[in-house]
Amino acid sequence: MKKIFYLLLSVFLFCSKQLWAHEPLFGLGPELIRTGGFAIEGEIEHEKRGYEKETTVNYDIMYGVTEYLAISAEIPFFINKEDLDEQTNQINKSAGLGKIEIRAKLRIYKDYLYGKRDQAVLIGGFRLPTVGLHKNPFLENRLLDFIIALAAGREMLKNSYFGTVAYDIKTQANGLQDGNELTLTLAAGFRPETATYYNLDWLFFIEIDGVFTAKDRSADQEDQDSGGYVFFIGPTIFASKKNILLKAGIQVPMIEHVNGQQVKHDLRFAVGLDLHF
Repeated sequence: MKKIFYLLLSVFLFCSKQLWAHEPLFGLGPELIRTGGFAIEGEIEHEKRGYEKETTVNYDIMYGVTEYLAISAEIPFFINKEDLDEQTNQINKSAGLGKIEIRAKLRIYKDYLYGKRDQAVLIGGFRLPTVGLHKNPFLENRLLDFIIALAAGREMLKNSYFGTVAYDIKTQANGLQDGNELTLTLAAGFRPETATYYNLDWLFFIEIDGVFTAKDRSADQEDQDSGGYVFFIGPTIFASKKNILLKAGIQVPMIEHVNGQQVKHDLRFAVGLDLHF
């Protein structure tokens, strides 16, 4: 009888439009959208790294092709990017469109039973070269990037867990090549109380993101003032009701090592809104 109760409750919760939206805030997650459905996201992100600052608004739309496949497009717009010109000791500022990212998610495993939902997805995509080459500072690099990732998660009535391994491959253009990046994401969350479709659903996370960056290359020579690794940690919060989701989080560097003369991260935070149709 107890198993039947949990089975019916989990089917009701996990088939509703509110709970499948949860995943890591700063990293990629395993969530898809139902066949023919749309998820529209708007998110403001801010990152401070010494005298370098950037604030972006990211627009993301996902479409469910099938139960197992979803495609998405992410469009970042830099509200402000600041960098120090070491020759003049002046702060340069720029704004504009960043690198548009196209992704596909393919679900390779799922198991929805007895108050839990396990799933794993493969992710692949690419980022187009930025159009803001004349900006000072550049909004993003002028190279074509490729993304491959594996994400998995378990959502339960009270607790949720996610893990992602992502690799960004940078191509070469005009003799320049940015360092490839490996990103690891681990997140664990809990609900203070069991959610229902009609009540506000609160979910609290601790998220850890590790980013390992190889050195940049110019004319087949490594830039000694590039590359390194950083581990971020911080709390995130999700609040959803029906098909609307609010999310926010902040992270600080837990461990960081940079090569040569580079400034280190201070913090980063994000605030977003998701709508599902």
